[in-house]
Amino acid sequence: MLIKALRFAPQSITCLLFVSGKEPSLAEKLPNLIKSEVNDVCKTTILVEAFVKESEKEDLLIKVLSSDKFDTTFIHRPQLGREKLDFSLIKAALKGPIKSSIFLCGDNRWRGQLKLLGTVDIFTRTAAQKELNNKVLNTAAQVAIQLDAEVKLLGVIPIPRIKQEFDITEPDEVMVKKGAVSKAKLEKLVQESGTLSDYSLKIAAGSAYSEIPSVASKSKSNIVIIGNVGRKGIKGLLIGNTAEKILTRLTVDALIVRQ
Repeated sequence: MLIKALRFAPQSITCLLFVSGKEPSLAEKLPNLIKSEVNDVCKTTILVEAFVKESEKEDLLIKVLSSDKFDTTFIHRPQLGREKLDFSLIKAALKGPIKSSIFLCGDNRWRGQLKLLGTVDIFTRTAAQKELNNKVLNTAAQVAIQLDAEVKLLGVIPIPRIKQEFDITEPDEVMVKKGAVSKAKLEKLVQESGTLSDYSLKIAAGSAYSEIPSVASKSKSNIVIIGNVGRKGIKGLLIGNTAEKILTRLTVDALIVRQ
């Protein structure tokens, strides 16, 4: 994870929060390494879960997030894909006062040329979601340059779960009817953003929390970029639950882009 943080952190990072579970030694290593190898003006805050009581984790994280303006928050997920993900810290970060990106990082190594999977909502009509789509595309472009990575962009045609369960609607039928039009929408969105020049497109049909992890696995992506609106109340809760379902199923790293 330390190597990933150093590779991922761009020169523009001025303030970094690093949340680690089982690596207290990072508290001593990371600040000096970032200053010497990445950015000598970067201020680094380390929060080691092992030193914090379970009942105080969320409150402490929100307090830390409120004290500084972080460019990026790294949250360590030990043994990615093998242990149940503890969402308490992630939820605390998402509902906290920051708008920085959150990098959910596992122990799996990056090998060879990296592959990014950017997820875009091509059926949105709200200004907030359109803005978030652009942020996802901008982030994908920046990370692709930083890590010399390939970029694949995914749009999911939504199918209500009940229709799938009762075989009312088949994904293949939806793809035949809406696949080409949806791909054209995604292409137009990317072209209008003007941020990416080298990329591939993928359209899937089904539920986002099922299709995103599936495509990530089949395409052997290293990092999945997901947008988070960060709404409060019931609607925010629903969005949070969808994000949690996606992250639970992912077996690769995730970069959560805030609105």
